Amino acid sequence: MKHLLTIVLTLTLLTCCTTPARREAMRHGLDSINMRNRNDQPFTTADVQPYVDFFDRHGTANDRLLAHYLMGRAYHEQGEAPTALQCYQQAIECADTTAADCDFAQLSRVYAQMEALFYEQRLYKEQLYAINQSVKYARIAKDTLVELIEYEQKASAYEELNMIDSAIQVSEYVAEQFSKYGYENDAAITLGGISGKIIEQRNTAKARKYMNIYEAKSGRFDSLGNIEQGREVYYFYKGLLYLYEMNLDSAEYWFRKELADGKDINNQNAAYRGLSLVFNEKHQTDSTAKYALRNYLLIDSLYNQTSTAEVKNIQSMYNYSRHQAIAQRAEIKANEEINKRIWLAFVSTFAIILLYIVVFTIQHKRKLEHKKYEECLNIIEQNQNDIIVLRSHESAYMELIAQKEELIEEQKKILKNHRMEKQDYDLTMAETRLMKSKYYQNITLLANKGNQPSEAEWQNIHKLVIDVFPNFYDFLTSKKHALNFNEYNTCILIRLHIKPTAICNMIGKSKSYITKIRIGLLNKLFNEEGSAQDFDQKILKMY
Repeated sequence: MKHLLTIVLTLTLLTCCTTPARREAMRHGLDSINMRNRNDQPFTTADVQPYVDFFDRHGTANDRLLAHYLMGRAYHEQGEAPTALQCYQQAIECADTTAADCDFAQLSRVYAQMEALFYEQRLYKEQLYAINQSVKYARIAKDTLVELIEYEQKASAYEELNMIDSAIQVSEYVAEQFSKYGYENDAAITLGGISGKIIEQRNTAKARKYMNIYEAKSGRFDSLGNIEQGREVYYFYKGLLYLYEMNLDSAEYWFRKELADGKDINNQNAAYRGLSLVFNEKHQTDSTAKYALRNYLLIDSLYNQTSTAEVKNIQSMYNYSRHQAIAQRAEIKANEEINKRIWLAFVSTFAIILLYIVVFTIQHKRKLEHKKYEECLNIIEQNQNDIIVLRSHESAYMELIAQKEELIEEQKKILKNHRMEKQDYDLTMAETRLMKSKYYQNITLLANKGNQPSEAEWQNIHKLVIDVFPNFYDFLTSKKHALNFNEYNTCILIRLHIKPTAICNMIGKSKSYITKIRIGLLNKLFNEEGSAQDFDQKILKMY
């Protein structure tokens, strides 16, 4: 048996190429990169690759999910969208959504990154699919804030698909949910974000309501009503609101404010467009033409900038030579990994089968030993009961009593051999075994209810004493004491910590009768005079 266990342990070690300390160190390193990712600190594919390689062989599903996700983030930051998308997909395939410990929050983040990538590449229908998945897993993870943030991204996809009503509905629903969960700041920002589209629909009353909430609760405005830098396009929509309300002077003010504060080409273009619309309403044709011309020139510059960005975007998406080279290397590596896993699976399967055989053999042997032990307890218990009955007619049944006593002694020897490994236990250990016994739990429940035990329950009580308190049992059944059933059962129940009042019910005798028995047993068993409580204290010290 020892040789067999040695073989199993050796095979198990062969299937493990790392130590717990090594796995812990690698997880710490992976978590460190994940923190850099969350804090927008740079890291490269070279930083992540060792963790992908390691956890593909030794990690859990959650480890692999995180490693491939971070590899995707590294490629994403390098502008290699196809490879990033491939890594995100691999991360998703690593997740075990049937497992109780699946990291659904991390899975939601993977889909969120895919959604952002699809938006950048103008794949809006694919973006909507990724959003739905991200929302689904954020909900399972009970991450309400992430769920709402991702759901809100649907509005941007619907805007690009020219589904403006759907975009507005999404934003209004999300703002309502933000408020419901106490995210008033986020609710205000969401309403502010969609107010421009509502203005373009000429629904000025609703737009003004949302813009007032935005200005009051978003935290993006200073005490003078100036929006934080980089968001000056808001002034265009505020000017447009006043324009549609025919408050032309206020509209001109806000368009000029955007022109003064918003220095980038988009703000300048929007401001010139707004001013041309204002002067057109004022019928000032010279000013209208002036700002319309400036708007036209900036549109031309904006087109050139957009074209340059598109070229970069196309280069990012369709750099096939590099992408194919990476894919080929990945395929070779994947084939090597498959071969390793096949061999590992074979060795692991063999080791598991061998281990199963060993465990089954040991368990079978233990079951046989336990069965034999139980049989001994039953034989001793039954014959001891018979002896107590026969002793009332001892002269007629002396030979039969002797035979049963001899049989009991034989069974005791068998039990003693079985207990060899437990011979050094003391009173404390015996009490511990008693408290853990399922039979003891049943006995105390029976005593608390005040019921008399059935024949089968008495058998269990007797066997429990034989098993847990062997020395006490030998003392109790000594031929010289010749106890009757009431005396025998009273001693046993006292030793099992059953209260005298409960003993009365279990034996079916009065309280005075049980007290008298205990006083008599003190003299009969210990040759001492005293009270019933003195007898109890002596019995409780025996094991």
